[in-house]
Amino acid sequence: MLIVLAWLACDQAPITSASAPVGLVDADATNALPARVVDGPRPLGAVTITGPTTGLRDLRCSAADLRDGAMRFSWTVDGAPGPEGPVVPATSLTPRSRWTCTVSLPGTEPRTSAPYLVPTPVGGNVLLVVLDDLGIDKVARYRAHPDALTLPTLEGLMDRGVWFQTAYATPACSTSRSALLTGRHGRRTGFRQSLREDLEQGDYALPDDEVTIAELVQGHDPAWSTSAVGKWHLASTALFSPGAVLDQGFERFLGTKGNVKSYAQWPQVASDADAYTRHGYLTTAEVDDTLAELADRPEPWLQYVAFHAPHGPLEAPPPVLQRAAGATVVVTDDSDPVDVHAAMLAAADLELGRLLDGLSPEVLARTTVIVLGDNGTSSEVVQPPLQAGRAKLTVYEGGVRVPLVVAGPAVVGPGRRSDALVSITDVFPTVTDLAGVPLTDLAGLGLPGADGSGTPLDGVSLLPLLADPAAAGGHAYLFAERGADNGTFGPSEALDVTVRDQRWKLVHTPRGDELYALSSGLDEGEDLLAAGALEPRAVEALADLWAELDRIDATYRR
Repeated sequence: MLIVLAWLACDQAPITSASAPVGLVDADATNALPARVVDGPRPLGAVTITGPTTGLRDLRCSAADLRDGAMRFSWTVDGAPGPEGPVVPATSLTPRSRWTCTVSLPGTEPRTSAPYLVPTPVGGNVLLVVLDDLGIDKVARYRAHPDALTLPTLEGLMDRGVWFQTAYATPACSTSRSALLTGRHGRRTGFRQSLREDLEQGDYALPDDEVTIAELVQGHDPAWSTSAVGKWHLASTALFSPGAVLDQGFERFLGTKGNVKSYAQWPQVASDADAYTRHGYLTTAEVDDTLAELADRPEPWLQYVAFHAPHGPLEAPPPVLQRAAGATVVVTDDSDPVDVHAAMLAAADLELGRLLDGLSPEVLARTTVIVLGDNGTSSEVVQPPLQAGRAKLTVYEGGVRVPLVVAGPAVVGPGRRSDALVSITDVFPTVTDLAGVPLTDLAGLGLPGADGSGTPLDGVSLLPLLADPAAAGGHAYLFAERGADNGTFGPSEALDVTVRDQRWKLVHTPRGDELYALSSGLDEGEDLLAAGALEPRAVEALADLWAELDRIDATYRR
């Protein structure tokens, strides 16, 4: 599971045994260490590799004695020649790989270290948590709205991890879940809209030949245990079955087919039991189920938890839960929808804290926790000056900008905000990187396009951004769309599409085109195309965005 919560640092110690676990060490060393002069022709001292016993850190090689002249460092990995220099970057390491370091100096015999075995998995367990209908306007740390909530659990993860200022999901629930679990946009998977029982959109389900994170991790190493709890929402009622969830790599499923009509009672589905009506409070039950799943789970594990909250129906949490979350005024179902939504979100944050507290400190220390929203805030609870017409179900910033937080042993320099452009599709390659799963395994599992006929994934790994505060990463452009029918693939003129970079945003719809110069918040500002003639820099930006959209349309194949 991906749990973006691990923030404990491991002590660094020399590793000299071939069977000892290996780790990585933060370093900014150059290719050769500076020399110092020592008296006498003593032989070169012992060579060691140091690093913590778990977590994603660089490997460092050192010799006991430094002498006149520059020492040279060369590595071997699994018996083959490796890089030069005293440091191997964390991102070059894969689980179970065996490293040795040889140090040479003119006039002395080279010395080689004992083997160093990279631990498995590099990133530990993974806890992947989705909050439903949560845009950045509802999270105080993002400063997108003055009335946003302070969420102690989520902000605690931010303090112990990396939080991303500009993370894109999709505008709707089902499309984001598909993108999250497959690393692919809807024009590849066929998920173009959310599944809703009240709309005649036809039956659709995540295709069997799509490969999820769970499927890839388990296919690479059956030692991984996997489970899904909460809202599935990747198959219409007629096509849903618990077995279909298991076919996507999860060993067990406990939750609901999709949205519910009440948080007090709902149709519960399990992969090993008959469906029944369950009573209680839904968010609390989802945490209870997750803790039960993890109680005796062998490590490493991947746990997917898809909360319904704070998605509608807007129902007030039990008073005892509201008070535990710090409420001084208890809301009811008849209260202002904005207040009910806030109470539901505060309760979800409290229950997320209970989930993390339910793991032992040792397990939490070797778990990566990832928490994100699946789309922007619902229009009925968007607060001015933000526009309800630019919220969930739209490609405006309010519809697709979501919180994304990662905490765990892979994070170096916790408490960081990253301004990189990142996407919900990035979760897939990030988890596989943490698990040490080569993406070449996708071809063996039959992912369409993995044979070289097309780009199989739309996401990129966030591991470099987690491991190195100074690293470049993320995307040059972000992309989102909505509007085509489920089961259709590729470009469509029926789509609302957006492409943006760090500064500029193009919105292309059947109704016309819009161009915005963006700030850090959710308000796009003035449509520059409607305002009149563009300045030269805006003309250049518009051409770049159109070129990117043309590239996407030309290369996105199933």
